[in-house]
Amino acid sequence: MVGRIFRTVECWNYTNTPQIEIVLISVDGKRLPEKGGLKVSVDTGFSGYLLLPRRYYRLFQPGELPEQEFRVFKTLMGDIVMRGARAILRIPAADLEFKVIVETPKFGRGKLLIGRQVLNELCLLMNGREHTLCLCEPEG
Repeated sequence: MVGRIFRTVECWNYTNTPQIEIVLISVDGKRLPEKGGLKVSVDTGFSGYLLLPRRYYRLFQPGELPEQEFRVFKTLMGDIVMRGARAILRIPAADLEFKVIVETPKFGRGKLLIGRQVLNELCLLMNGREHTLCLCEPEG
């Protein structure tokens, strides 16, 4: 909408890919990372919540969905079956917290990406000239 004013809550500098700093919590209370935050690359091409490498996903297996609820993504290389598990996503800089599904490929290593299902819940400003990604909120 034209003419809206936003206030930045937190900004992160990036080199190649815009990133957001998050914390993930498993259903049994384990935290990733144990201290500080985890910088996750923004990927508007991934329609899910969060894509994790297998080594991170293991922490969330206690909250894994039944296999019949695993999602299948269609790619140019063919269908990719994704394992999924419940988790809590925190964005400490904005004091935000909500439920998410973390995913990793059933076969393969995976990557660390934040997808559109999370991005659609946020107000973000990407300033390519300054290489910053800012979390914002409407003023007024």
